[in-house]
Amino acid sequence: MFKDFKKVILTEFIKKKRSGIFYLSLVIGSFIPLFMFVIKLIAYDESDNQILGLAVNYYEELFKLLLLPFALFFFPLVIVISASRITQIDHKNKGWEFMETMPVSKLSIYFSKYFILLLSNALTILTFLLVTIISGWLFVIIHQPAAYINTELPFLFVTKIGLRLFIVGICISGFQYAFSVIIKSFIWPLVVGFFCLLLPLFLKEQGIVLNWYPYYFLNLIQEYPYGSDFGNLFTYSDWLSLIYAFLFLFVGYNWYNFKGFSNAFFNSKKNLFKGLGVVTLLVVFFVYVLKPNVLSSHSKTIITGTLESNIEINEAFLLESFTKDTVAKININNGVFKTIINKNLSLGDYVIFSDRGALASVTLGHNDSVNLNIKVFNRPSSFTVKGTRIAENIKPKGNRSFTAISYYLQNNSRIEDSQFFMKSIYKDWQKELSEMYLLRSVDNIVPREDFVALNRKKLSAKHLQRWYSYTKKRKVLFPNVPFEKTKHIMELENSISLTDNSLLTDTNYFNLVSQTLIEDDQRDLDDNTKFFDAIEKLPESQFKNSILFFQLKKVIEQVGNTKERDSLITRYANTINNEDYKALVVKRNEVLNKFSAGIYASNFLAYNIKNEDFNLSDYAGSYLLIDVWASWCGPCKQEAPYFESKASKYKGKSIKFVSISVDQDENAWKIAVKGKNSIVQKLRVKNIKGFGKDFNLSGIPRFILIDPLGKYVNSEFLRPSNNSFDVVLEQLEGLN
Repeated sequence: MFKDFKKVILTEFIKKKRSGIFYLSLVIGSFIPLFMFVIKLIAYDESDNQILGLAVNYYEELFKLLLLPFALFFFPLVIVISASRITQIDHKNKGWEFMETMPVSKLSIYFSKYFILLLSNALTILTFLLVTIISGWLFVIIHQPAAYINTELPFLFVTKIGLRLFIVGICISGFQYAFSVIIKSFIWPLVVGFFCLLLPLFLKEQGIVLNWYPYYFLNLIQEYPYGSDFGNLFTYSDWLSLIYAFLFLFVGYNWYNFKGFSNAFFNSKKNLFKGLGVVTLLVVFFVYVLKPNVLSSHSKTIITGTLESNIEINEAFLLESFTKDTVAKININNGVFKTIINKNLSLGDYVIFSDRGALASVTLGHNDSVNLNIKVFNRPSSFTVKGTRIAENIKPKGNRSFTAISYYLQNNSRIEDSQFFMKSIYKDWQKELSEMYLLRSVDNIVPREDFVALNRKKLSAKHLQRWYSYTKKRKVLFPNVPFEKTKHIMELENSISLTDNSLLTDTNYFNLVSQTLIEDDQRDLDDNTKFFDAIEKLPESQFKNSILFFQLKKVIEQVGNTKERDSLITRYANTINNEDYKALVVKRNEVLNKFSAGIYASNFLAYNIKNEDFNLSDYAGSYLLIDVWASWCGPCKQEAPYFESKASKYKGKSIKFVSISVDQDENAWKIAVKGKNSIVQKLRVKNIKGFGKDFNLSGIPRFILIDPLGKYVNSEFLRPSNNSFDVVLEQLEGLN
């Protein structure tokens, strides 16, 4: 048997020598790495090299970038073309019939050609890996990356990617080869191959994911390049690939051997039972592997992990994402932390926050154990979450916050067409619910039922809030035109309660409750006052306490002066029966008062690129508008041209425009400001931690307006891109 196979293989090599199959593998395997190498050389920006910001491995990041086009298109393209080419050469020249006259088995004939196809796959993968490594190495030599970028070759990472690509290639090759053997036409195997290749890309755009579909497994490789979260060699999709490969090869060979599907499986009881037995066994394995797994809760609520950073961070805090309430303190020792939380933690979204800013966001609840790996360097942190909530912490791809319905509502379009809005809102709701149910990790872990139930209600609130926004607009624009609700809209309305305390931290739900409580209040008052009055009329409950706390906290953060805030606290804080909530809102008011208009701003010490020192008193006698930014901050860069434009517009008037960088890396700041417009004075603060505390920095960009006496006008001024920027600025007294 082995001698037959070896003989046929050698024959196949001779026949395929001039077919160009292996040349195709070399060309396509090297195309993407070489193309990206040339593009990066042409479009190289020194600042990008200096402020990548994360202690990442250069080669890992390069492979992540190139895997998307290679795994999703170019690699399966090689399989489709090569399988068709290998089989069609013999279809065209009657090579199949000739081979069958030789003293070799049909099994050897069939699998020798499949072996050639696998060699083509291996050559494509190997070329891709090697050319990526070599091109990356050359780029590192030409443009030395920042010191914190690791340039060691991650051999295990590269090997695992190559192995996973090859395993999925075995599966897809089995199908494509079998189809090309069965169908003698050259065109149809190509058409079917391209259809199968493009189908998951099209379905993904429609929000449809077929997690059992072989071509989709390639997407999982580029989406999860590190493989299993548990360190397993194979993921569930890799095992499914092997099951599929066995099935395709079994069916394909028997079809070829017996010259037809009916002859292969229905011409005798032996063949029938053999086929049924193999298929049944494979189906059992398939169902077992594909069955989703749910992780059990832990005996305690624990947060563990590691922190890599170029700045010293010794402590952080776990905050509730909506209220910013401190849940627990996290002590960090030598980059390692472990915190046990004894209080009963509600399932929800939390933020790990330090004086460096937000380090990570995590979804967890009572008796969950989560492990985080956080990296913080010169840009916003990156992090991974493992533990009992792996699937719950998968962030959905894309952003559906703005849809066609959002556009029509924003522009008051088609308001008269109630059927359109009801149909579209329901359709969007169902689509997002379907996407939530499809959440699963690379190890086939799915969210627990409590998370699914909570997020179903959040999605209902999101779309119900849009529906109520529509009905409000319709009442104004078409007050005398009635309409009848569809059963689908009534299903949406009945999907959540409007007194659900667990949902109050969700912005959409909070706005929905607010709209509902004041919709019949026709008094000539602002909505906040109406909402406070409506809350007071609610029966005593935890829900009333919670919604009053959230509303009071929201309003005092919107109010610009100390007197009005204090008045609100005096009026409503004592009506909150929850002492923790009461303490939180009082403390928040005290913090806001420190940065209110009329309060003297803290002094700061900063320097320019010439190493000349500046402080707040240097700007006495004129207004000062500060842009707090960093070189790694994308939104900061977007605002910078507007800030410079405004500085040019108000040149000669009694206002100074100054940008103050909070870059940890001084070189990154110098590169970013070198050669820039000098109309804006560019400084870097000396004590970044102290500056952040003194000016209550929770994020950037941040614009701070200070008057000629050194007092706050607005500690959180409008961004210069805002259309109201000039209107507000020109109202300043003494601006001439």
